[in-house]
Amino acid sequence: MSQEPITVAVVIPAYNESIKLQSVIRRIPEKHVGEVIIVDDGSNHSYDFPKTQFKLTVLRHQKRQGVGAALRTGYDYAIKNNYEVLITLAGNNKDFPEDIPELLKLAEKFDLVQGSRYLSENIDFGEMPAYRLFTTRYLHPMICSVRMSMKMTDTTNGFRLIQTRILKDSRLGLRSNLFDKYSYEVSLLILARYFGYRITEFPTRKVYPTKSLGQTKMRPILGWWSILWPTLVPIFFLKKMGSKNV
Repeated sequence: MSQEPITVAVVIPAYNESIKLQSVIRRIPEKHVGEVIIVDDGSNHSYDFPKTQFKLTVLRHQKRQGVGAALRTGYDYAIKNNYEVLITLAGNNKDFPEDIPELLKLAEKFDLVQGSRYLSENIDFGEMPAYRLFTTRYLHPMICSVRMSMKMTDTTNGFRLIQTRILKDSRLGLRSNLFDKYSYEVSLLILARYFGYRITEFPTRKVYPTKSLGQTKMRPILGWWSILWPTLVPIFFLKKMGSKNV
């Protein structure tokens, strides 16, 4: 008896990405994806999306809440619509949707697959700022590896695969507004490992555009702290904050 194919949706949080987001959508392999869910996090302009063979759904926040809140909105929609596997992509066109078919091959063996630009044979990161190279390649993965008791090489990459059973696990929670910003993705990774889900990394690519096109929406200091603090607090407190619905 043949096994039923898994249902796959792509979730893309976006804030003022316009042209970049259009490029992301055009590059998604259509035959591997049932639906693409765009979460517009309070952008101050409208989007003109290309025609696609897959279903394209746009969910909008009235005001900007943060990438964590945008991901929750997209994930909740996907769970409600019975998707089993979710792939997240950045809306800023740094990721490579062309890698989705290879990424999906790991869906049967793993619950969460974290994309890693540092495992890829292609080491062209574009105009990646030096401070981001240091923090994303050395500092953050080093701390996360200790917290997770497993070797990680890229813990801030937004390109990943997630089984929705993780998101349905009430022990993780992560519905507090403490996780509305960049802390959501890091906390999800740490807590998924803590609760015994199968995690691995996948070599993928990430190329930064020129400064003139805009490289990141992350605000200095506040954004950095948001992505760092979940790696510093004890697991007990992270778990407690994650399970608290506020």
